[in-house]
Amino acid sequence: KSGTTRVGQFSYAIGNPFGQDHTLTSGVISGMNRQITSPTGRKINGVIQTDAAINPGNSGGPLLDRAGRVIGINTASLGAGVSAGVGFAIPIDAARGVVEQLIEFGQVQRAILGISYLERLPTALEAEKSGIPRIEKGVVVLEVPPNSPGAAAGLKAVYRPPEKGARPVLGDVIVGIDKYDINSPADLSETLAKFKPGELVAVRTLRGPEAAPTELKIKLGAFKGSSFTKLENERGEEFTKDGTPLNVPLGEIAPAIQPKLPSAQ
Repeated sequence: KSGTTRVGQFSYAIGNPFGQDHTLTSGVISGMNRQITSPTGRKINGVIQTDAAINPGNSGGPLLDRAGRVIGINTASLGAGVSAGVGFAIPIDAARGVVEQLIEFGQVQRAILGISYLERLPTALEAEKSGIPRIEKGVVVLEVPPNSPGAAAGLKAVYRPPEKGARPVLGDVIVGIDKYDINSPADLSETLAKFKPGELVAVRTLRGPEAAPTELKIKLGAFKGSSFTKLENERGEEFTKDGTPLNVPLGEIAPAIQPKLPSAQ
């Protein structure tokens, strides 16, 4: 359990750093609620920071407290291949649901709208260059592929007129899902994580240049990330084809880390 983890408590990382199997390193919990970015670009929130040495080969191993209880799964380090005393672990409370899905389905299923959107709110200069009007909050819908959950509900993307020099026209800006407000792209990811594929949600948007309040009922789709390579999968070729494989070596995460540290309170 990671809910009771506190800064300053002892922590122990187990793994196979540089091929040295059954290695134990120790340290303390240095910080909580960090944010890191995976190689796929997805933001991972609520991450535990520890100064226990985490090197290539530690990824996927447990992070323990002094009683031997698993509090996290070692994930990455800022050392770009060598431990710098700044390691990160996914809290076990956050990972438990993923583990249960892997055991039951052999893959992870995440709720999605099936759209592409701006990954962050643009600056004034970026808005001027792209032609997309700047917004203060929300998520700008860039594309709504056919047959996606968003398309089925009537979600509108940015419209790009065919005339040369014409500026793009805003479609929908997502500002809420059910009772949750969406102020930024990070809010959208966090909110969708609270739902399961197939659930019906009310998506609140501001539509078009007039920012007309609109509400759409959307049945969430499923992003299926396979946990098996072709050689490891014993469930047959058809199972491998079902879903979107995520074959990202854990060792490659370290150089891509861009931590976001919470401000001091």
